[in-house]
Amino acid sequence: MLKSLYGDYKMENLLLCTTMWDQMKQEDGDARLKKLCENPAWKELVSKGASSDSISCVRSNAVSNAERIVGHLMENSQRMELVIEDELINKVRRMEETSAVQNFNDLLRHGISRCLKFFKR
Repeated sequence: MLKSLYGDYKMENLLLCTTMWDQMKQEDGDARLKKLCENPAWKELVSKGASSDSISCVRSNAVSNAERIVGHLMENSQRMELVIEDELINKVRRMEETSAVQNFNDLLRHGISRCLKFFKR
């Protein structure tokens, strides 16, 4: 979905945040993060420049979490044309013809078929 919005560029603008670190043991969190980093979609985003950050859900850390996220956004705030903008404006496509909406519909259909398979058991 992100690829259909952003294309293959400017992923350095993207910050992938993992949460709930304060609710698990460090070794469990590290194992989950390692597994996540082996996920092809995550790997692709990081290989194209996306960053990741671990976010604590403890209220006292909210300000420092927000400062890190906003700081990242400000450091990487280059204006870029989104793929969906190009498709709507330059290629004069209707919203339902954009790759983002088509991807979303594919994801939705896939999710529905998985749910149906689950309930048929």
